[in-house]
Amino acid sequence: MRRLSVLLAGLFLVLGLLGTGVPPVSGNGGTDWPQFHKDAANTGNTSSNAPDSASLVWFSDDINAVESSSVLVADGYVYVYCNGDTAAVDHIKCLNASTGALVWTSDDLSGSSWDSWASPAYHNGKVFMASGTNVYGINASDGTVNWTYAIPSAAEATNGSVTVADGKVFVNDWDGSHYYCLNETDGALIWTFDVSGYAQGTPAYDNGRVYLTSWEWGGNGHVYSVNASSGSQIWHNTAPLPVAGSAAVADDVVYYATYNFGGTGKLYAVNSDNGSSIWETADMQSTDATPAVADGKVYICGGSPGWWDLATYCFATEDGSQLWQVDDIGGWTCSMAAGANAVVVGNLKDPYSGAGSYGTYALDLDTGATIWSSAYGGSSPTVADSKVFTIAQGRVYAFGTPAGNPVDLEAVSISLPTFINNGQANDISAVIKNNGTGTAETIEVTLSANSTVVETETIATLAAGEQVTANFTSWSPDIGDYTLQITVDPDNAIPESDTSNNQLTKAVSVPQMKQGLLTGWNFVATPKKLKDGHKTAGQVFGDVSTDNHSIWVCAAPDGWEALSSDNTVSPLTGIWVYSSGSTEIYFAFDTNPISTPPTKQLYAGWSTIGFSDTEATSANSALTSVESKWAYLIGFDAENQRYDDSIINNTTSGNHSESRSMYPGYGYWIYMTSDGELAAIGN
Repeated sequence: MRRLSVLLAGLFLVLGLLGTGVPPVSGNGGTDWPQFHKDAANTGNTSSNAPDSASLVWFSDDINAVESSSVLVADGYVYVYCNGDTAAVDHIKCLNASTGALVWTSDDLSGSSWDSWASPAYHNGKVFMASGTNVYGINASDGTVNWTYAIPSAAEATNGSVTVADGKVFVNDWDGSHYYCLNETDGALIWTFDVSGYAQGTPAYDNGRVYLTSWEWGGNGHVYSVNASSGSQIWHNTAPLPVAGSAAVADDVVYYATYNFGGTGKLYAVNSDNGSSIWETADMQSTDATPAVADGKVYICGGSPGWWDLATYCFATEDGSQLWQVDDIGGWTCSMAAGANAVVVGNLKDPYSGAGSYGTYALDLDTGATIWSSAYGGSSPTVADSKVFTIAQGRVYAFGTPAGNPVDLEAVSISLPTFINNGQANDISAVIKNNGTGTAETIEVTLSANSTVVETETIATLAAGEQVTANFTSWSPDIGDYTLQITVDPDNAIPESDTSNNQLTKAVSVPQMKQGLLTGWNFVATPKKLKDGHKTAGQVFGDVSTDNHSIWVCAAPDGWEALSSDNTVSPLTGIWVYSSGSTEIYFAFDTNPISTPPTKQLYAGWSTIGFSDTEATSANSALTSVESKWAYLIGFDAENQRYDDSIINNTTSGNHSESRSMYPGYGYWIYMTSDGELAAIGN
């Protein structure tokens, strides 16, 4: 998708931080949403219910749908403003509202140099769109252009959408500082109206008047009431901050918000007849969004990721008092849509750094409580025919009640090895289940570590009610703390009835193997060779409070030996360490792939040894290299400060069976009947 053009560094910031909101619903009760914010007055409300859950009915292919634009819905079709393959060309695309299938792509439209997020409008078999330096009347049945109006100033219509009312089309030209009124039938110019600063809003039409907004860089904002037939000014209000969004008109009141490049803005209500002030709110997050007005409430959101906090608000139309606020959702380009049972808001992504995430939220009209949310979508929503339509990542998403047999993929669990090794591949598995009633095919599952994708596995098919295990073998971490995440269908390629369960995270510490020490004596050993900087007794045990006890090893024929702080802690060596309280030590393993497996010379009699792998193994298997030369093996129970039952060679059953396990991190006494060389079973 094309990125914002740059003229000047300061102007780049302006364009990034300014713009009008996106369209809500309109016409034909709750079935259609024919232009921005639903109707010509930009009220942003509909009699249609929003869906009760975050179930996806469909999502389109990547059609280069313009983010922050809003789709319109009319007569069973969805009309979408899309970027073309080059910066010089844009298009309208028509989708089937029931399936999301592409019906047609319009003739070429002039491209937007400023990445405008304007929205189309529909009336009487035509789709109207302002794109680049032209305004178009398009045949809604096949996408052919019926008429084109070249903007006289050669400036581009930007962010604000066209409004169609009373046989007229109203449109802005942004830095040209004009609004134009055109004949709906043939695009002929009826009148031109000059404003102060940038003409950026979507005109709001009500009762023979059109309400226009503008803003001055570093200066004021403006709201104008204009006779829709003649273009003559009726009244003009000056706001203390830019009015970069659009006005909404309901019940003889005009609502508009301000944007503050240095901080907060406000929401205003004025008399539609004469512009006199009715109320203004306390400070709120700056916004270009258009207010949605429904049943005595005004809904609006603001903020910009990386600049100001996100917040979504509800105010009383009577006096502007705040009824509720929800933080961390919304955004300055997200205009809300009020359905009969919920108000829907998109979640903004930082257009510069890419930080943050898209998402769609349905909130309780009276309290702001979340009814449902989805990671999909995020641009200004449209509510029509009991569905929510929204744009993100070039696609259109439709939420509603899925027909047929919907899929519901869930990341159920993550399984990890007992010990995670640094610098070595670790086996990780995840259980994936289909809770839906339909079959899913070609399901991608990713393993990420600290937000970086490590490995992707593909599940060919998963029938309803089935679960499978996805296995990952490529993660070779360094020492540190990690958040592992399993994500099912990361590219949103499969429509689902519920997307809230597609991710699962787990915090892990690697590759330092943690070994717990209990109060009293502990019998421990490193299962592998330790890396430089982590391999001496001082480095391994330096933080242990030993109450002045020495740290001991013992081997025949020499007997007991105290370790000094610079002695190397080696594999196959059992070590006695006293701790005055419960604590942990860490083993950081050498990752040299060509290192020789360690060995230890044992002599007849008793010696201390260590287990030499990171997965528990039977004594019989671990001691294969001295199979005929050992007689007894004894571990130590640090919790109870006593020895475990002995393991006896060639005993095949009972408590003394040679099949009992040896465990990583622990030391053992071994009695050798003759000399032998003990070899590690792991590197």
